[in-house]
Amino acid sequence: MAGSGFVRAGSGMALNRDQALVELAKAARELLLEVAGTYRGTITYRQLAADVQKRAGVRAGSTPGWLVEVLSMVVRVCHRLAEPPLTSLVVHHTDGTVGPAYDEALRTAGLSVADADAREDAAAAGRLECYRRYAPNVPPDAVPTRVTPQAAQRTPRLTTAARGRPAPRASRPLDASKPRRTVDEQRAPFVVCSACFLQTPPGAECQNCGAPLR
Repeated sequence: MAGSGFVRAGSGMALNRDQALVELAKAARELLLEVAGTYRGTITYRQLAADVQKRAGVRAGSTPGWLVEVLSMVVRVCHRLAEPPLTSLVVHHTDGTVGPAYDEALRTAGLSVADADAREDAAAAGRLECYRRYAPNVPPDAVPTRVTPQAAQRTPRLTTAARGRPAPRASRPLDASKPRRTVDEQRAPFVVCSACFLQTPPGAECQNCGAPLR
C-alpha cells in the first residue's frame, strides 16, 4: 500500500510538501504545453497525475488533493506569464469535462462560475486559446469545442512523459575509507520558485524573477 507524503522516486527520500508541489507543478506545466501543441489535444486527470510524477521524479503516494493543488499553481503561473489557461486541457476520462477543478482558472481570470455548462463553455474557449498559441495548423475558422467522452480517451502525444535519467558514467573505484553519499546529498542546495519554476538558491526571494519564496 502506498504511503502518504512525498518522496524522491529514485532514492525514496522524503520531500517537503511545498517543494514537492512546486516540482510537480513545473512538470505539469511542461506536459500541458506539449498537449497544447496538438490541435484538439487533451489529457485526463488520471494520466496527468501519473505522467507528472514520472516527469518530476517525485511520488505523491496517497497524499490527498495534491493534483488539485498542482493545477492551481499552474493556473497562477499561466496568469502571471499571460499564457492561455493550460489547465483547460485536463479532462475527466469518463465524460470529457473539466469539472469543478477548473473553477480556480476562472476565478484567477476574474470570471464568475455560473453553472456547469458555463464552466465547460469557458474551458472550451480556453482550449482554443491554447491551440492557437501553441499548435500548428489550427483552422482559421476553428471554434470552441467541448470534449466528447470518446475524445477524452485518446492518449496525447507526449515526447517525454516518462523521461528517463541518463545512464551513469563509469567511475573510478570508491575509497572504502570515505562514506558514500547519496545523490541527493551530493546535489547543491536549491529550491524551485513557485512563480517561474526555475531553480534558485534558498533565500527570501527568487534570484531569477524576484518573487518571494515560500
